[in-house]
Amino acid sequence: MISTKRGDGGYTSLPNGTRVKKSDPIICFFGSMDELISFTGYVSSKLELKELLEIEKEIQYVFSQMMLRKDIDKSFLIDKDNKIKEMESTLPKLRGFILPYGKSALIHLIRTNVRKCERKFVKANLNFPNTQKYLNRLSDYIFLIAYKYALEHDELKLVK
Repeated sequence: MISTKRGDGGYTSLPNGTRVKKSDPIICFFGSMDELISFTGYVSSKLELKELLEIEKEIQYVFSQMMLRKDIDKSFLIDKDNKIKEMESTLPKLRGFILPYGKSALIHLIRTNVRKCERKFVKANLNFPNTQKYLNRLSDYIFLIAYKYALEHDELKLVK
């Protein structure tokens, strides 16, 4: 059942049944993850980038693990580090700060949403080190995707 009306008083249930205020830091983190998944799906469909679809699936998995109060496997970090190294090796060195512009700005919005999730994760005082590191690496990887997209679509604007 979707509509239980149990949240009408400003409280919601965690997966273990514990009732918490909807303003609780863990609920704020969950809400940010939900927004991130939805926005990543939207941008992925508009730009047709397979990397973003893969990321959306990863974020959904990470979110499900957080709902179960489980840390993700370290292999997620290794995979993200490898993808970052691989992509960095194909891109020219940056000579300034990227000004989000055009459609690549949508990818930067995903990145900033990942950073928001990371901040809310920390504020919720969650003790899942692999997940915290994953969120940090994910924003780096998404930055590189945006940089690559901007280069490929003649949208790169730098501020020196």
